[in-house]
Amino acid sequence: MWTSRSPSYQNGIGINKNSGTRDKAYEVYWSGHSSKRQHGVAIVIKVDSNIIVEEIKCINARLIAADINLYGCSIRIVNCYAPTEDSPTSSKEIFYTTLRKQLITDNNRKIICIGDFNATSSAAWHNSSLREHVIINDLVVNNNGERFHELFNTQKLSVINTWFTHKTCRRVTWHSPDGTTKKIYDFVLSCNWLRQYITNCRVYNSYDFDSDHRLVIATFKTPCTKLARYIKRNKTVQPKRLDYSSLTNAETLTRFKNTTTENLNTIELENDNTSLNDKLLKSINEAASNNIPVIRNPKIYQPWHNDEKLQELYRLKDDLMLRNSDQKTIKATRKAMAQRIERWLPILKVFLWWWFESHSVRKLEWSKLMDK
Repeated sequence: MWTSRSPSYQNGIGINKNSGTRDKAYEVYWSGHSSKRQHGVAIVIKVDSNIIVEEIKCINARLIAADINLYGCSIRIVNCYAPTEDSPTSSKEIFYTTLRKQLITDNNRKIICIGDFNATSSAAWHNSSLREHVIINDLVVNNNGERFHELFNTQKLSVINTWFTHKTCRRVTWHSPDGTTKKIYDFVLSCNWLRQYITNCRVYNSYDFDSDHRLVIATFKTPCTKLARYIKRNKTVQPKRLDYSSLTNAETLTRFKNTTTENLNTIELENDNTSLNDKLLKSINEAASNNIPVIRNPKIYQPWHNDEKLQELYRLKDDLMLRNSDQKTIKATRKAMAQRIERWLPILKVFLWWWFESHSVRKLEWSKLMDK
């Protein structure tokens, strides 16, 4: 048995907190018109120590967003109610523009978007796995359906309703009053990261709450700890840089030629030019890696690091900043450092010129070798 208090209205925004027995409680956050009974959206969040409600954004009567922290995972839930197909184009543009702004978050916050989009799409009637940049044969689609497709493509979202194989009765979300017309208007969208933790999404017809819409439930089983959410990625191995200038040595050049000849003799000629090119490149690269030495990056000598006077000025500046000394002393120290650094500028210019010239020579040697 649940008991509820009357919602407190403020500019069309209401918060209804429901409390009950058996350690269960829910908070209802509602956004809509305070006077007329039209539109209105709400989000129900369970009261739990592991669920922290960070911010509730009641945008208008068609949009509401909630930023929550679920077991350490930052999630934004957006509930929306799109204009119908007969609505003016201006109202549709305003709705989708506002919705896109709410779907833009930082990289650490995940997105779940649910609601009635009033969109007709034939791809929603079967397991089409709708997501961004997927080419589908959508035979029946209305204007709201086209806007819906553009939304999840531009925002890189996945339509969870279309990722599971279910009967038609478990896909239909709207029934006409006479029961003859059936549509799929309600969708669940999520970002690609959350998609891997979704186990099911279907319509439950057994729930009767005096509406022509049916209840859509998506089940997410996300890890409860940050360590469990960690995905181990393979480290990228950087390719070795070969010293092609060593080919000027007659002995190294002879070894490279002999190894290349041996590798080329083992290649079997085929009609497929693509595979033949791959084998040629592989044999030449193997000969180069086995005979040409690797460039060892030497430690670059920077003579200004050995300037004791300059290093002493650096330490003095750090000490003054830590002690919060007067600004005159700090300015005088910075001026002395600038004068000291000016002495090293000619040497720094020569060093940079040598570095760029040496790299350009290496590129030139490699281009000449490839021409041969």
